[in-house]
Amino acid sequence: MRTLMVTLAACGFSFGGAAGGFVAAGFIDGYGWQAVFLAGGVTPLLLFPFLVWLLPESLPRLLRDAPPYRRLQKVTARMLPDWQPPLASDAENRQEQGSKLTVVELFRNGYARPTLLIWATFFVSLILLYFMISWLPSLLLESGLELKEANLVTSMFLFAGTLGAIGMAWFADRLKSKVRLLSGVLAAAAVCTVLLGLNHDNPRYLVACVFAAGFCIIGGQLTLNAFASNFYPAHVRATGTGWALGVGRFGSILGPLFGSLLLAMHIPVEQIFFFCAIPAVIAALLIIQVRSPGSNAPKDSLHSAILKAPGSH
Repeated sequence: MRTLMVTLAACGFSFGGAAGGFVAAGFIDGYGWQAVFLAGGVTPLLLFPFLVWLLPESLPRLLRDAPPYRRLQKVTARMLPDWQPPLASDAENRQEQGSKLTVVELFRNGYARPTLLIWATFFVSLILLYFMISWLPSLLLESGLELKEANLVTSMFLFAGTLGAIGMAWFADRLKSKVRLLSGVLAAAAVCTVLLGLNHDNPRYLVACVFAAGFCIIGGQLTLNAFASNFYPAHVRATGTGWALGVGRFGSILGPLFGSLLLAMHIPVEQIFFFCAIPAVIAALLIIQVRSPGSNAPKDSLHSAILKAPGSH
């Protein structure tokens, strides 16, 4: 259930974005635009103490470090009094720690090629995602919608992404090859973007096209995030995901810039959406080439330790 759990956590992005659209639509008229920023600033401050208090550490880290290991022993003593969580051997610790510069681990043991492919996929995928988030309301306004309607339709785009991410993550956990699912979803995102361009001025099909585009674009990106976080060994999962998102952030910067250039050139809305489908096609072609190093990759320390524990089969 790793892909589903990581995706559910990441769904806060699209769910918060969808809620932000409804908040903006309701607050701006009555309280002004300042109320939107006030709500967005106070909410994470309220969340912060609960993260400090309740956010747990990963099991591989608990098994490797002495003080958390003692706390883990207390937990297992209540659950299984006759079992002790095994300590990883020195050899396993050295293998898990690897280079002190953890980003180097992303290019060792056969991970170099898939790492570059994942980075490139994130880059082009986030170009499309942040273009849509930044400029979809403006494009809808140019298509004839009112400001309130444009905000609500944009919220529908983000809400659909939440549903898409949950559904695809649940399905991905049941597939051996997740890259085929991701490639198919990204290709579908390209098709949905083209359909959105063809129906941008047709109220009958606009909401359906926006919903389908959000389902594939945001849902595919959030599932891609979960895929990256589970692709690498435990000791470099945070590094692998962080670097993929960091490289992708260049795409998230370029997406809105490209959108502003296209709008400044007074290109028809339909053609703008056609241009936006190109990154999704490229992302689909890139992610389908990602292959796990398999037996050459370092094994998860927790998995290895449990297999070597007395009584394991």
